[in-house]
Amino acid sequence: GHNVKLGRGGIREIEFFVQTQQLIAGGRFPELRGRETVPMLGQLAARGWITADARDALARQYWFLRRVEHA
Repeated sequence: GHNVKLGRGGIREIEFFVQTQQLIAGGRFPELRGRETVPMLGQLAARGWITADARDALARQYWFLRRVEHA
């Protein structure tokens, strides 16, 4: 079966995307230094690093995969 945590398109890919953006911009923008993935997606969108549509899609997918992981 598909590994929702570590597989392609899984939880870790979303987290890794957010974390790479934090590494790139977190030094200049303290609000990007948070630990939680979904709020950081919101901060990335607020700063124009990703679109609101991308934020919403990634957040939906993230929470869906978390629910599957813990089912």
